[in-house]
Amino acid sequence: MPGEARGRRRRQTPEELATAQRQREARVLSEVRKGMGAVQLLRARHLRLARLQREHERERILLPHTFAVPAIAALVFVFGGLYFEWTMGGGFLFFGNTTLRAAMPWMVGALVPVFVVVLCLLERVMPQLADPFPGAFFRTVIAYPILALLCAIAVAAAPWGWLTYLGWMTGTPSRVEARVLAIDALRNRIHCGQYARLEFAGTVARICVEERLAAKASVAGDTVAVYGRVSRLGLYVREIHAK
Repeated sequence: MPGEARGRRRRQTPEELATAQRQREARVLSEVRKGMGAVQLLRARHLRLARLQREHERERILLPHTFAVPAIAALVFVFGGLYFEWTMGGGFLFFGNTTLRAAMPWMVGALVPVFVVVLCLLERVMPQLADPFPGAFFRTVIAYPILALLCAIAVAAAPWGWLTYLGWMTGTPSRVEARVLAIDALRNRIHCGQYARLEFAGTVARICVEERLAAKASVAGDTVAVYGRVSRLGLYVREIHAK
């Protein structure tokens, strides 16, 4: 009978009840610890994946060390030359002016395919370079040739700036005579508002005279006194005075 079965079931003592309670609490605590361990493991994996992703992004952005030094040297050469050309080039009469200017188109033409190849190789090292230019055809046929042309022009123009700087640095203060072959009208321009063609020591160059002309304005055919610095590279014009 059910009543007899319940009667035959032994009643648990308080000590046994307390032991069973402790065992249940221990099992619950063990499950909680397992859950916390799983959470910590997932968090550690997430942090590790985030760190690996950051390192991958940094590797994509930064050039390899083998390219870093040549790239920095090339940037210093190009931007330094462009800076000197912008700030000082308008006043320098380079003795090799005719030869160097005649070689400029050939230099640019030779450098354009070189820079196209360099950009294509950089795309493999730095995949993010292709992000602003979607489509392989657009990059290789339009975008990269235009960028290569701009880079070639910058590289070809950089030596002018360095020659100007070296000519000014190594030159000695002098007063010389030059002849004005032509002079432009004064215009409102940002870089230089007036140019003139000067002839000195058998070399003809286009010089910015906007802030270099002193006294009355010269005309074509005049012989003028030029104050500046003369070196083996050329003449840096500081002031032009009418005789």
